[in-house]
Amino acid sequence: MGLGTGLNAVLTRRWALESGFELHYEAWEAYPLPDAERAEFADRMSWSPEECHWLANLPVHADPVTLDSALPRADFDLVYYDAFGPGVQREFWTEPMLHRWLDVLRPGGIWVTYCAQGVVRRALAARGWTVERPQGPPGKREMLRVVRPLQP
Repeated sequence: MGLGTGLNAVLTRRWALESGFELHYEAWEAYPLPDAERAEFADRMSWSPEECHWLANLPVHADPVTLDSALPRADFDLVYYDAFGPGVQREFWTEPMLHRWLDVLRPGGIWVTYCAQGVVRRALAARGWTVERPQGPPGKREMLRVVRPLQP
């Protein structure tokens, strides 16, 4: 949820290719970056032409997501929840919205976000699933990870 520059998508594709996993990647991005901006980022990251082509052809759902939007159910192994933080996009961090995005996971699926604010942790924990706080990427002290239980 949130394609941004496509960095998560390209890194996931690289991992899948190296690991021999089949990858089906979809993105929900209400405000896609202009092609020129994404191309400039890809150039700075030294992405291959094949990676750029793959990214340009990803299925992207470009409508803003609301509580009324149709989302698939229990169909994904991984969700990157990459919305801007609650101070910018409050509507994406409500308990009902977070739970909708948890619902798209298959049993054993993983949901991650760079936002580790207490209000978000509590909304995720309200689901009754374990919320982990691994170390974040450079510039982020921690992030959040939730794993959907194998059994309800």
